[in-house]
Amino acid sequence: MYVPHSFILLLIMVMVGISSCGNNHNVSDSSVGNITEEEIINFLHKYDEAWNSKSNKVVDSLYGLQYKYFTSTGGVSSRARNLEILAADYYKLISGSRTEIEISIDGNTAVISSKWQGNGIWKEEPFADIQRCGLVIQKRGKELKLLSEHCVDILTEP
Repeated sequence: MYVPHSFILLLIMVMVGISSCGNNHNVSDSSVGNITEEEIINFLHKYDEAWNSKSNKVVDSLYGLQYKYFTSTGGVSSRARNLEILAADYYKLISGSRTEIEISIDGNTAVISSKWQGNGIWKEEPFADIQRCGLVIQKRGKELKLLSEHCVDILTEP
């Protein structure tokens, strides 16, 4: 049976087209692949705004399932405990800001160092914190999750 060359060529083109349909990935798309500094900065703004506005739902969505907070006094707090504190009437953050942000990226994971300053009310007592905070953020697919956070008080000279 004779098959024209033009038919064979057309068949090859169709097969190549079909096989490439599932592999149409844009490597430069920041929604997949390695985490970027821009994504981290956006994440930090969203996270800080959620704490400042006591938005438990947003903070919950940003935490990894096994999130851990290492306190300035050497304790370890769970995700559930942090969300409980955020929702509590006895905790009120009046203002908070993050500066001196340094980002180290390794693939889809980032370690962030920052200076956090905040003041508010804790169980009817005012507080004013100046802390160095380390955060570990991981990108999973298109989502960023905060895995852990460790804040220590920055002691100032008298």
